[in-house]
Formats: sequence, C-alpha cells, structure tokens
Amino acid sequence: MPSTVFESTIPMLVNGLASLKHIVEVGEKYATEKSLPESDILDARLVDDMLPFHFQIHIATDTAQKAVARLEGTEPKPWTSNLTSFAGVYKRIADAQAILAAAKPAAWASRDEEPITVPMGKDRQLTMPAKDYIITYNLPNFFFHLQTAYAILRAKGLPLGKSDYLGSFMAKYEAK
Repeated sequence: MPSTVFESTIPMLVNGLASLKHIVEVGEKYATEKSLPESDILDARLVDDMLPFHFQIHIATDTAQKAVARLEGTEPKPWTSNLTSFAGVYKRIADAQAILAAAKPAAWASRDEEPITVPMGKDRQLTMPAKDYIITYNLPNFFFHLQTAYAILRAKGLPLGKSDYLGSFMAKYEAK
C-alpha cells in the first residue's frame, strides 16, 4: 500500500518533537546540576553569527505547525521567538504536539498537488505542490533545526549521544 504524505509527515514530526523535548530536558538538567542560569543554555550558539538554541526550538516547532496548517489549507499560527525560559520552551513544544495530534488525515488526502507558497526571507517566495513542500522544504528545515539544537548542546559539553537524538524515532521497537 502506498504511503500518503500525511503518513510520511506527521509521525516524523511527532517523533522529532519528542526528541527535541528530550534534548531540552537534558539541557535543563545540566543547567540545574551546574547551577547555571537558564539563559546559559537557551542562549547558547554553535558560533557567534548563528542563531541560539531557543531560536532552533522556535523554528522547529513553527515548522511542524506550519506543515499541518498549510496541508490543511489554514493559516499557520503567528508564533514569535519569545522563548526565554524552559517553561516557555516546554509549552511551545506541547502546543506544537497538540497541533500535530489534531491533524486531520482527510484534510491532507486531496492536497498533494495543491500549490503552497512559502516565504523565503523578506523579498522572496516559492510556490510548489504540497507534497514537494513537505519533502523538499518542511521536513528538511525541521530536521536542520532539530539537529542544530542537539549540536549546540553537544558542543557545550552536555552529555548527549546519538540515542538521545534517535531514541524517540526508535522507541516503538525497543524491548519492553
């Protein structure tokens, strides 16, 4: 049986947000154990000219909710990057998870070829079929920011490994 765009997207985003939440939990635990202010983790960067950890969370969650909105033909929520605490980060992840949980497969079913216009910065936009939007932009963008969040904390010396990143994707196959 062929896979639908919904079946190929929603589980990936759900697992990715679970991975992101776990990565944040490791960051919060580290900050607590080391008596660091939250900002030491949330404002961490790989390099000075790269956006911080909290912004990676903002974009990953925003990208996840935009997949649902755009494939269901609705307007995405206008989320801002105001993640200044672990509590705010967890709420944002939970909000994105709730949006994914409420996604309607039937609404996606006939939209594979529907044109989706994506802003690409201030002065540019691209229009593509919905399935191409998911495959060539949404999922790669989501995973870029998820992996960057992981890399930022790893570069700061936090105890993260490959299983911390992949764990939520593989959890259903783990022995109980």
